Amino acid sequence: MPGYDNQRRFTEFIDDLNRNPPILIMAEIESPFNIPYFGLEEDELCHDCTPEIRQGLLDLKHFVDEHYIQVDTIKDWQIYQRGK
Repeated sequence: MPGYDNQRRFTEFIDDLNRNPPILIMAEIESPFNIPYFGLEEDELCHDCTPEIRQGLLDLKHFVDEHYIQVDTIKDWQIYQRGK
């Protein structure tokens, strides 16, 4: 995952999301850029990732699950809206 090669980067990203929460988050299920989709079940999430990236994705998944609701799907994109 480009730019997110360690836990510190994910922590910074999630801290920024907490400080400046977007109304919507869009996640592509099948990314042509090899960005893992965080919306999978935890036991299915990014088996090919390093432990650091997998943990970062789990942290991101928990953040989204805690604060957002999936409101729509448009083609391969899942749309999450802040609201929990």
